[in-house]
Amino acid sequence: MVVNTDITQWSLTKTNANGAQTPADIIPLQQWLAVPVPGTVAQAVGDAGPQEDLEQFDWWYTAQFPLPKTGKRTYLQCDGLATLSEVWVNDQQVLYSQSMFENHKLDITDYLQADNTLAIVFKALAPHLAERRARPQWKTNLVDNQNLRWFRTSLLGRMPGWTPPVKAIGPWRDISIVSVAKFDLVECTVFSEVDEALNGKVHINLELDFIDAKLAADPQIQFLLDGKIYPITAKPIKGGGAFIDTEIAIEQPQLWWPHTHGEPYLHAYKITAIIDGEVTTLTEGKLGFKRVTAANQTNQLALEVNNNKIFCRGACWATPNITSLNASKQEYRHLLKLLVDAGANMVRIGGTMVYEHDDFYALCDELGILVWQDFMFANMDYPFADEDFSKLVAKEVRQQITRLKQTASIAVFCGNSEMQQQAAMMGMEQTQWANALFDTFITQKLEEQQLTLPYFTSSPCEGGLPFHTDAGLTHYYGVGAYKLMPDHFTVREVGFTSECLGFSHIPVTASLKQAFESPYPATHTPSWKAGIPRDNSAGWDFEDIRNFYLEKIFGVVADTLRYSDPETYFKLATIATAEMVSSVYSIWRASISNCNGALAWFYQDIVAGAGWGIVDSFARPKAAYYFLKRVWQPQQVLLINNSLNGYTLEVQNETAHTLQAQLNIVLVGLSDNIVAEHTQEITLAANSVGTHKLDTVFGRFMDATHAYKFGRQTIYAVVAELRNESGELISQAVSFPGCRRINTGAGEITGSITSDSDNESVVTLTPSVFVEYACLESKTTQFSDNYTCMLPGKTYSFKACEQIKSVHVSTLNLQKEFRVT
Repeated sequence: MVVNTDITQWSLTKTNANGAQTPADIIPLQQWLAVPVPGTVAQAVGDAGPQEDLEQFDWWYTAQFPLPKTGKRTYLQCDGLATLSEVWVNDQQVLYSQSMFENHKLDITDYLQADNTLAIVFKALAPHLAERRARPQWKTNLVDNQNLRWFRTSLLGRMPGWTPPVKAIGPWRDISIVSVAKFDLVECTVFSEVDEALNGKVHINLELDFIDAKLAADPQIQFLLDGKIYPITAKPIKGGGAFIDTEIAIEQPQLWWPHTHGEPYLHAYKITAIIDGEVTTLTEGKLGFKRVTAANQTNQLALEVNNNKIFCRGACWATPNITSLNASKQEYRHLLKLLVDAGANMVRIGGTMVYEHDDFYALCDELGILVWQDFMFANMDYPFADEDFSKLVAKEVRQQITRLKQTASIAVFCGNSEMQQQAAMMGMEQTQWANALFDTFITQKLEEQQLTLPYFTSSPCEGGLPFHTDAGLTHYYGVGAYKLMPDHFTVREVGFTSECLGFSHIPVTASLKQAFESPYPATHTPSWKAGIPRDNSAGWDFEDIRNFYLEKIFGVVADTLRYSDPETYFKLATIATAEMVSSVYSIWRASISNCNGALAWFYQDIVAGAGWGIVDSFARPKAAYYFLKRVWQPQQVLLINNSLNGYTLEVQNETAHTLQAQLNIVLVGLSDNIVAEHTQEITLAANSVGTHKLDTVFGRFMDATHAYKFGRQTIYAVVAELRNESGELISQAVSFPGCRRINTGAGEITGSITSDSDNESVVTLTPSVFVEYACLESKTTQFSDNYTCMLPGKTYSFKACEQIKSVHVSTLNLQKEFRVT
């Protein structure tokens, strides 16, 4: 019998650095706070007073717990302690930990009494960061202290311009008391493998330590997969234990797929044993069978899942709560479900974050999201040659591989974020970027644990230099920080970019009001600027980048517009960054591009404001989310502006089913009139692409791109829509070949709100003229789609996430705004 007991009542106090050597040294009348665990010091003191430099102090967490009523052996399980910490049980030290990324299982049986006191002190890190240490080969502006390379702690809160200075201190993961009566499950890992012929294999590594050695005789262990029994034999361990290290062949199992390409099927498994005459479940869970390989031919890096090349799209994950470093399962589900609804199939956890909670990976397994997993290293010259550091890192790497290899969603491991790039940009030779930790050690650990997933030493890497964008694994900020336009030749050269397109995206009105008490906040204030990302030491921030593209697209002067008409400024700024990211993804998704994967930077904002996230800090999708949703779908139409070669339309069907749809192509004139229209029925086989030249479709030269300029521009917008047999919109692509207009048109939008079978509201809109980006806003909910262009006379439906009575509709091109009830 195994009994897990969570400790529910915790108290916190602080002392000066080394102000108390043992729990007994803490002054009894010291001020104590009741605090949650898991949690952090920043979370605990956030509402209790001003934020001091928390790393200057020692922080003591204490709790009481009774002697477990059952069990002959008791363990203290600590899943994450940030960062330098000591653990005491009844005034006896049982642990000194130096890594927030290591978990600990401590046998505390001999330390227990009838009533027990657990104390954990988190030592002041600031004095250690101030110590003189060996100099690195290079420095980085990413972090505020170069000595961080010696400590295994998250860089969150330590990257000026990226995150607020909220640093991880405290028991940020679960702490529990585990009591065992008859046996201890020392180790248990169950993971799957699929070969090239798509036959499966289950690897089982298990070790039992019997409290009573007499029970060790033939424990009769079985593995059950979807109810089918597979007997397995345990081998005895001297002293009263047993272990299993075996493989079970599973012929042609139903495979796990990313949701864009199939069903993320999970098989139920269980391992049972008959011990002391009783059937005991040792472990149970879900198992996904998949095969992931990396192909790199002629600089075209691609991932294949189950022998099928996958276009990987999605975003780089950021912690949902920088203060607590935790989220509820419901919060994870909401964010990940939004990602799935957008058509994304991959999320990257970068080396500047933290290893996520088990709930996160379990939900990715369930929802069909591939996970790109960095180890928690970034930019710095890590001292792996130091013996103590290498031992510390070895435990972290082993534990994380052991934990994560059991998930279906893990697709890629990566050594670090931008370490090679940082060294190369500092002028270092390639021999100086080399680090045995990433180049050989992690590779060896993956092989030892029988993992065959793709591994990259650094992100980015390969190519002439790691940051070159025409080969290998790259980061692409050409469109974005480096002010290139989507038609720049470097866009089409990108093969696979694990982070890209960082923009300061404006949040929705509800979030602006919630954070800044205005739909159009003053953008020069400290509170607004605190949410604008920037690279530390750069003379610009990403609001400057947004303004550059705003001016390029709409032909306005950003500062003048912001001063004189903040409402229009916010409206255009919202669209500008969204158009840029969707335009680039349209090219990357199309067959004219070399690209096989792109992950936007970031998925969600860490703080309130116009951050990198396509979802804001209140978990509301921004305009960029909806624009990307239109170019991330498995069934979609794309419009590519090829300048002198006109427009190419590309219809894609990544699914395993035939696509039957109506393709409608419309040319909109400068007065919102329809210049030309073509409709045709299409049938597209599974996993295939169909291309069409616009001039060929209309049977004559249209100069829709306005590249030849034989006369004045006549085509304002090109719209392509896919609709199903019921007339429902499957996909829409819109391209504006030239000048843009703002709030100049006259027209009407009629609509209604009804309830569907799920008792959710559906907003139906029909415009009288062409509508440029209809924005639906409600005080209480978000919509299945938004910022949609609408053709005159066509009906467009938008599903609300809950019941609503009215919705406000504004557009980019009509003077009038509308309220639909």
